Amino acid sequence: MKRIIFASVMIMASTLAVFASEERVELQIVSLSTLTSVEMESILTQALGNVVVEFPSGTILPVKFFLRGDLVTFVEQEKEIGQVKMEKTIYVRLIKEEFLFSLDLIEWKSLLDLVTGRVDVSLDIEETIPTITFGVEAGQRK
Repeated sequence: MKRIIFASVMIMASTLAVFASEERVELQIVSLSTLTSVEMESILTQALGNVVVEFPSGTILPVKFFLRGDLVTFVEQEKEIGQVKMEKTIYVRLIKEEFLFSLDLIEWKSLLDLVTGRVDVSLDIEETIPTITFGVEAGQRK
């Protein structure tokens, strides 16, 4: 019986130590729709501490694409090539030069720990013109 009580006390003590050591930080949430270039620069240089950028569900963003290398290079266009729509609200913050992502402001993960998917490349012939198609399927890692 004494062993059970001692084990219970040790588990509770270690749990309390974990909670006591966790740093509770008040986050400042800035919506992408109101973010200015000056605020973005301050976030990227980490001059604004504890700032989280909110990408609200339903937000539509223009997409620009680049591909550079010694094997192939994308002939870039001046304008965006399309748009993406945020299907879920995603929060992004920068901590020690690493971007972390969250869906709930509680659990923060790297992009590769949050997202899973695949990249497809195919070669098609459309009206006698060879065409390369790049595709990405992305979803939440469970």
